[in-house]
Amino acid sequence: MYLIGVAVQVAARVASNDSQVIFTDSLLMIAQNQASYLTSMYASLASNALLVVLGAGLYAVFRRHQPDLARVGAFLLLATAVVSLVAASAGLALAALAQEFVAASGDQATNLASGAQAIELFREFAGRTGFTLTALGVLTFGGLIAWRRPLPQGLGWLGILVGVMMFFIWSDSAALLHRMGGTGYLIWLAITGGWLLFKGTRPVATE
Repeated sequence: MYLIGVAVQVAARVASNDSQVIFTDSLLMIAQNQASYLTSMYASLASNALLVVLGAGLYAVFRRHQPDLARVGAFLLLATAVVSLVAASAGLALAALAQEFVAASGDQATNLASGAQAIELFREFAGRTGFTLTALGVLTFGGLIAWRRPLPQGLGWLGILVGVMMFFIWSDSAALLHRMGGTGYLIWLAITGGWLLFKGTRPVATE
């Protein structure tokens, strides 16, 4: 369900076409394609609520193999959920301001655009921070798998690679890499979840 929520979030956000060079054009797109934009924000709220459950589940599974790393990984996913919920809430506020902006004119429109831009900057920073926390969580669980081998070691190294690529969210010139990292995250999570569901983990390693 979490993977579906994230997929809906991304697809709806792309459909909203809100990423314009000129910010006022972005507001116009959000207002014009509000159904898609709101779908993306609500999907983000739902998927991040599910991420709390996912983090708790991963902790329950992996704590037998390395409790400290499992605890850190679960905490990072919880932090991701909290920060991303804040970002989605900011997105909902932005959608409301976009509607007001298209109906306004003159100084009122200028003031609305300034307020909306401040909210968008906050939303973007919170979103990037949440993505970074996710990357740290993937690195943590990937490192646990690579070290303790509760699952095939290759899944651990894949998680580490994906986590590193996700850090490129902070570099606009490396947008392709961070998108690959985001896609890799979903693929890694799907493979890991499928393995746990059908094969489970290996017996707890003893020193």
